Amino acid sequence: MSSHDVSRLDEINAPNYVNHNAFVEPGLEGSKKGLGAIIAGVPDLKVTAEDVFVSADGSRVVGRYRYDGTHTGTFLGFSGTGKAFD
Repeated sequence: MSSHDVSRLDEINAPNYVNHNAFVEPGLEGSKKGLGAIIAGVPDLKVTAEDVFVSADGSRVVGRYRYDGTHTGTFLGFSGTGKAFD
């Protein structure tokens, strides 16, 4: 999602999508809000899917992702540091 358009999550997630991340509000809208907050703090954010596993019946997916970027904006109340991470 190189455009950083969080509305595109609608295209790639099922309507009954559940995010089990304890730091994100439930549902697809919570995921959009969380990702939007990350992008605000890290405008050059790059997310790479390292591993994606699908259950045998196709009803569940779990993934491991790598996040790279530079903290230049406010994120979780912290002003940008200019530091890169990966």
